[in-house]
Amino acid sequence: MPSFPLRRAAPGLLAVAALALACDRFDDAPRQVADEFWTALQHEDFETARRLSGEAGENELRELAQAHPIDALAFGEILRNQSKALVETTAVLEPRDVEVTFHTHLVQADGEWRVDLNATRRDLTRQTLAASFEQVRESLRGGTDRLMQEFEKRAIEASETLRKALDELEQSLGGAPPPASP
Repeated sequence: MPSFPLRRAAPGLLAVAALALACDRFDDAPRQVADEFWTALQHEDFETARRLSGEAGENELRELAQAHPIDALAFGEILRNQSKALVETTAVLEPRDVEVTFHTHLVQADGEWRVDLNATRRDLTRQTLAASFEQVRESLRGGTDRLMQEFEKRAIEASETLRKALDELEQSLGGAPPPASP
């Protein structure tokens, strides 16, 4: 009989334990740190950005802010384990309004989340280059389409001009134009 109350309590205890683990595992701390870090960089608050990124120096942070000036930010999914997290980050970069999605990399240090500046910078740089290549490709594709349209337009104009010139030549030679062949 003593096992009966334990059987009833077991599902309740399991549910409470699962909820506690889920809350701990899926907290929003990595996203908050990423948001604070990028906002600090946007506002050139390098002291706050340095504090949130652990060992990064002010020069490294200035270089990152200058190389990738951010106009707008949005954060998405968080992937994490006990010691590392990836926060999906979408930024609109100035001055060309390039939208880039990359991961802000975070590591757990002394019980707090810190931005892994080197890994984050690598991911941001890689995604920025990919977006730039895509813009170049789109520009070339658009340029090729416009070039082909212009070529077709000019070919039609040249064909009409040639037809008119042949008609005029035939009329000047005094003969009526031959009937069109079927």
